Amino acid sequence: MRNRVTRIGGALLAFGLLMAGLATMTASAAYPSGSRSAAGVAGSSDASGPFVSTAVRSDTSPPLRSITPVLSGEGVEGEFPIHPINDVSEQGPGFVDSVVQKVLGPLAIPTPIANFEGMFNHWGGYPPDTSGDVGPNHFVQIVNVGFQIFSKTGTSLYGPATNNVLFAGFGGLCETTNRGDPVGVYDSMADRFVLSWFAFTSSSGPTSQCFAVSATPDPTGPWYRYEFAVGSSFEDYPKVGVWPDAYYMTANTFGGPGGGGNWAMERERMLRGDPTARMVTFRVSGFGLLPSDLDGNPPPPGSPNYYMRRSGNNLLQQYKFHVDWTNPALSTFTGPVNITVATYDTGVGDVPQPGTSATLDTLSDRLMYRLAYRNMGTHEALLVNHTVDSGGDIAGVRWYEIRDPNGNPPTVFQQGTYAPADGTDRWMGSIAMDHQGNIAVGFSASSTTVYPSIRYAGRLATDPPGELSQGEETLIAGTGSQTGSVGRWGDYSQMNVDPVDDCTFWYTTEYIQVTGERTWRTRIGSFKFPGCSPAPLTPAPTSTPGGATATPVPPTPTACAGNVTYTGSITSTDQVQTSRLVSVGLPPSTCATPRSCPGNDTGDTSQHNYDTYNYQNTTGTSQCVTVSVVQGCSNNALTSIAYLGSYDPANKCTNYIADGARGGPNNRYSFTLGAGQTAVVMVYEQNGGIGCETYTLSINPCDAGGPTATPTSPPPTATSTATATATATSAPPTSTAPPATSTATNTPGVATATPTACTLEFADVPPTNTFYPFVRCLACQGIISGYPCGGAGEPCNTNDDPYFRPNAYVTRGQLAKIVSESAGFDEEVPPSTWTFTDVPYGSTFWVWVERLADREVMAGYACGIDPNEPCDDQDRPYFRPNSGATRGQLTKIVSNAAAFSDAVPEAQQTFTDVPPTHTFWLFVERLLMNRPDVMSGYTCGGAGEPCDTENRPYFRPNNPLTRGQTSKIVANTFFPGCNPPRP
Repeated sequence: MRNRVTRIGGALLAFGLLMAGLATMTASAAYPSGSRSAAGVAGSSDASGPFVSTAVRSDTSPPLRSITPVLSGEGVEGEFPIHPINDVSEQGPGFVDSVVQKVLGPLAIPTPIANFEGMFNHWGGYPPDTSGDVGPNHFVQIVNVGFQIFSKTGTSLYGPATNNVLFAGFGGLCETTNRGDPVGVYDSMADRFVLSWFAFTSSSGPTSQCFAVSATPDPTGPWYRYEFAVGSSFEDYPKVGVWPDAYYMTANTFGGPGGGGNWAMERERMLRGDPTARMVTFRVSGFGLLPSDLDGNPPPPGSPNYYMRRSGNNLLQQYKFHVDWTNPALSTFTGPVNITVATYDTGVGDVPQPGTSATLDTLSDRLMYRLAYRNMGTHEALLVNHTVDSGGDIAGVRWYEIRDPNGNPPTVFQQGTYAPADGTDRWMGSIAMDHQGNIAVGFSASSTTVYPSIRYAGRLATDPPGELSQGEETLIAGTGSQTGSVGRWGDYSQMNVDPVDDCTFWYTTEYIQVTGERTWRTRIGSFKFPGCSPAPLTPAPTSTPGGATATPVPPTPTACAGNVTYTGSITSTDQVQTSRLVSVGLPPSTCATPRSCPGNDTGDTSQHNYDTYNYQNTTGTSQCVTVSVVQGCSNNALTSIAYLGSYDPANKCTNYIADGARGGPNNRYSFTLGAGQTAVVMVYEQNGGIGCETYTLSINPCDAGGPTATPTSPPPTATSTATATATATSAPPTSTAPPATSTATNTPGVATATPTACTLEFADVPPTNTFYPFVRCLACQGIISGYPCGGAGEPCNTNDDPYFRPNAYVTRGQLAKIVSESAGFDEEVPPSTWTFTDVPYGSTFWVWVERLADREVMAGYACGIDPNEPCDDQDRPYFRPNSGATRGQLTKIVSNAAAFSDAVPEAQQTFTDVPPTHTFWLFVERLLMNRPDVMSGYTCGGAGEPCDTENRPYFRPNNPLTRGQTSKIVANTFFPGCNPPRP
């Protein structure tokens, strides 16, 4: 009879450090240093926090390819520690699983595409804790206690090496220890890999978490490295999820406060190697949580990260973690919300193997990695699995699809226990969904006649709910058993979806080839359902205030894919190509004037070093993308070329898109990139062997020839032509502006001001700033305000001046407030007034929106067109107050609010890109007729912005609108000449 007491952890053997002292952990609070606020626990019964801190150590590594791989390290001849979370529910021999699937499908599951060996046990410890993820060109695998980088066909590009080799020269625990429990994920939004594991010197803590983020899409290049102090106790079994606003993490805390630790690491700063990257911590009493990890399209802007654990014998418990980087003390961790599921029995015994009495642990006390998140546009879904007793003490994979995780409550769309009645145990699963809704589950399989093997099963979106109807396939069959008394297996595996097509599943876990105690090997494989066709990622829909229904975004020609900036250098250790393109003497390629590949310079046989970067157009339409290379060297040695999808150094015209011709100190060109397409942008030395110590590469859509983009992408915009929308990523300004120091009339179109001294200054808008007089004009009248200093990256000066953030983007709601108050619209609005479905009475921008709507200054979007914007009983339109605004929109709103109704000559045209046929032409020209200095444009002649016969500048009406630009146009319109004097 099998052992019904699941063995989790076994004997705590040494792996460089004996773990027997865990039972005597100290009870000191496991909180990182930093501030604490109780504000974050609203709506949660047991969460404590937030606790705010910064990374204790960070730097940028040399290119990984320049660091010699090392295989020595901790983990030799031992078991890696894990602690049971004591959440096993045993139902007894008469229990029947009501959702069990005992019938094997028709074996329609696709066979593997890639199928190659991963790492094996170089280090002697076990289990491997296999993790890894796939990018456009690489698979990065990580185990206890090493990692390796492969091509997608299985060629090793780096390693294997012990994990702390990645932290060579870093110092601290991340360099000097190598403790395990690693996780490897791919950040598809940034085209970066993220590796993480814990570090400590004592079994009772404190614990640090090591994070490495690849500085470029190439994981053999440099990495940004961080050490975070996550607790004063032992933080076991950490798991990481990628989300737009943070890298979220969970762990089980032993000693100190116990329960679960939950963290948000500041993704935006980590992606650029910023040493001030912050961490926000919450703690709850329950163990075994997982953070959600993004697949495919991003969630609606502002969405919380969803955390989940299993509880009792019929519950999943969901939490929501929302981090506020503008004011981390306002971050929240709420829940749990109980999600009732079919009753299960997690008291399954250990798994048998052929030819030995040794058995394998199931870790049935916890959910298995990952909690995979998918935004399908019409709905959101979470997928997760755990191991249960399917009946007869046979392990099966219980899996779930939870929909509407931001709903109240979330719903169980489907669930099932996969356990075909063949006497084989299936456990240690991982689950994911492709962009068409097809599901795949990978798992281990073993019995008294089946050696521990790797298998996967799946279902199509059209299959009956709750069934993996497509059958089962073996990735690799084991040929040996794991011996020894410990029995540790797993402790987890990982299923992901390829970001290139959002269809291909990649799975990695362990198996046994040769019988022995420490003979584990790992395998990496991929497969795809034949009916899945590649689909581009699309912009995220918008969440309306209060967690209302999300608004999906129709693709439009004006949506921007996102701006990115990289820094790099060309050295002799970079990739090498022979010869170059014949580009000397040619003009740079542009969207307006593309040209064919100029061919290879056959007379040049020298070697040229180069770097490559992948850039994907994630919108639903083509983009004009500008590439700019600013060189740090003085010899103008570099230039750039763009290729579609891939670059072949042996054939430089294959997939050619465009190039910057002969290099210069500011090498610029542009090209058209189709919806969902990926461009490989390469930077290379024009003459072999010259090199260039540093350069900055900017890839910038919808802004051809314009200034370098900020590191963070702007929110997509909502316009009258149905431009994409996005929720603002910053909270509204929190500082209170001083009382108005200018007296303005209420006459639309002009407001005279009586200047009086104003003491208000902004730390980031000094008198030399372009927007200084306009910002002070509005701020000194209380129309706009700033953000208190003191946050990371915004230090206080001697006067504690607030920050204005002139380059931050403006939302439609914020714009309504600024324009309404500047125009002097101050009438009372009856509480019964309700023009827009998503701006009810009492909402943040209600009064200003209603004042403008009454004057027909701003309009909305008809209800019912979008399925997630249903019509109410009065068919009210939607305003979308959290959507971004554009430069063109502002001219219309301001012109209407100022009552500029002058006729404009039909032939009048100030800007090349705003001809008389343009949506915003009338409003642009009216503003300029009434306020000649209201705004300016961008000089023509840059890449993608050729000069016409009159050398007109460009206005860029579809560009996102910043706070600084808004201040200038609004101040010049309503308060011409306003510049409050300083004391």
